[in-house]
Amino acid sequence: MATFLLIGGNGFIGANLAARLHNYGHRSITTLRRAPAMPDLQGAKIVLDWTSRHLIADLIDTQSIDVIVYLASSMIPSSPAQSYLAERSALVEPFLQLGQIAASRHIPLIYFSSGGAIYGATASGAASESDECAPISFYGQLKLEIEQLVRFLHRTVGLEYIIVRPSNPFGRYQAGDGRQGLIATIFSRVQAGQELEVWGDGRAIRDYIYVDDLVDAVVELAGSGNQRNMTVNVGSGVGYSLLEVVNTVECVLQRPIALHFRPGRATDVSRIVVDTEKLRSLVSVAPRSLEAGIRDFARIKGMIGD
Repeated sequence: MATFLLIGGNGFIGANLAARLHNYGHRSITTLRRAPAMPDLQGAKIVLDWTSRHLIADLIDTQSIDVIVYLASSMIPSSPAQSYLAERSALVEPFLQLGQIAASRHIPLIYFSSGGAIYGATASGAASESDECAPISFYGQLKLEIEQLVRFLHRTVGLEYIIVRPSNPFGRYQAGDGRQGLIATIFSRVQAGQELEVWGDGRAIRDYIYVDDLVDAVVELAGSGNQRNMTVNVGSGVGYSLLEVVNTVECVLQRPIALHFRPGRATDVSRIVVDTEKLRSLVSVAPRSLEAGIRDFARIKGMIGD
């Protein structure tokens, strides 16, 4: 059994990761800066200012942490410059301290980056880990800067790391408020009898992965001691346009979805699909199809029967 420390793990991905770790017999501790917002899942939750070097070092030592997973972020791909500046100011120095503490104790750090926003506008093929990163959003730019900081800490103090670049995850515990997460937003609009806002013509292509497959892959990567100091795309490797996703949801739910088209946004690129060849060589997880994931999510939400 390993003990995982989840920094910023009180969101959608962190909640699923904590539950999955418990299922695999591991222990997880999630640091919170305020009272929990997500369901009370397996694993401890501690209200703690993780940006305090003393407090986080003491927690790591007293709880015998084996792996640190960093998920903290308040930004989304459409966040403006003010959000970038605020988050950069608030989180970069504490992240540097966290990395130094982890390196001094020989604890590997898993950093959740972005499998979409970090690449920027890609060519017709899938974006591989060796491709140049040219983000066009402040969200992607900050993710890239922290990736670079991770590698700097590896070079200078020996931090062991895995950078995870997830594509577009969806599934249990994902909010449907429209800020981020197309499929959860579609479900929310259907349940409320509302139109779905579409930015642009609906032809933008993205790579979607069911959250169980994402966290399974991360747990498997974390559990293999020889898989360190690398960057890995975690996605399905298959691209779908927004309209294709809508059509798949309509088929699963057996009901039409009303669309309201709005002008495209500067931070939205036309195509982001990640190359998963490296992932397939490292883990046994085989991401389910888009339709299968949508069916599983719809069952969880009680929108279709078993």
